[in-house]
Amino acid sequence: MSKKFYVVWKGRKTGIFDRWEDCLAQVKGFPDAEYKAFPNREAAEDAFRGRYEEYKGKHISSLSQERLIEIGPPTLPSYSVDAACSGNPGILEYRCVDNQTRREVFRQGPV
Repeated sequence: MSKKFYVVWKGRKTGIFDRWEDCLAQVKGFPDAEYKAFPNREAAEDAFRGRYEEYKGKHISSLSQERLIEIGPPTLPSYSVDAACSGNPGILEYRCVDNQTRREVFRQGPV
């Protein structure tokens, strides 16, 4: 499992944390906390210089553009299913998308 870095834009203490437990201590129970995980320190540093709104709700890939090109497009037909949680604990939502048509097959939540 690769190491993650956590950016806290709004919490008890802001900054970049390299352990989830340290990040959690800054945001748990903090009203409207703003934080997100990143796959490496460089991405976290870039994000911390920016605004939370630029990253909120966006998937941050740990794969380089070169690796994504090497992997290539998805095998078709296929489906992608993903879930997201706003806060911890928080509101959960998940959905399924047809990779070929890019149409949403189903959406569940918020739960």
